[in-house]
Amino acid sequence: MVTEHLTEARAQRVLKKYSPNMVSYRVVLRHGLAVKDVALKLAKGTKADTTFLATASILHDIGRLEYPPSRPRAGILHGNYGADLLREEKLPKHALVCERHTGSGITKGEAKKLGMPAKEYMPRTIEQKIVCLADSLVFGYDERTLQDVYDRYEKELGSAVVRRTKKLAAEIKKAGSAYFS
Repeated sequence: MVTEHLTEARAQRVLKKYSPNMVSYRVVLRHGLAVKDVALKLAKGTKADTTFLATASILHDIGRLEYPPSRPRAGILHGNYGADLLREEKLPKHALVCERHTGSGITKGEAKKLGMPAKEYMPRTIEQKIVCLADSLVFGYDERTLQDVYDRYEKELGSAVVRRTKKLAAEIKKAGSAYFS
């Protein structure tokens, strides 16, 4: 079993390594830091590994960087691209966060329809679930409410994703999150 000890400083260096320029690096890092702040709020009261949450949040959108140049702009595949990069860095647990953070997870059937490799991309661990929800709560760099997320997803992705997001929030709440108090 691979153990992943990663500091926030090293996570930022990994992100920078794959950034084609400083603008891309700063945009992805700023969003990742905003997600980290929300993830740590969501984790309060749970048994989630906050050190892992911090570094996974910083790296969750590494696949949005325009690297490698041979790949088209990431879009829906940014989780897959990021997972590939993090596996190269010997960070398999972080890679799974990349794969499973989009929306509130993606089913195998949805993945096929979206042109993704046909497998399930649903968050499973408490840390994966927290990063997934934290990312949903951060619009760009700003934390929004759960209702804002539900409204956005209803408009952009449909009621199935809203139901899945509500279930995700309920699971994190049940894990003891003080965020919902």
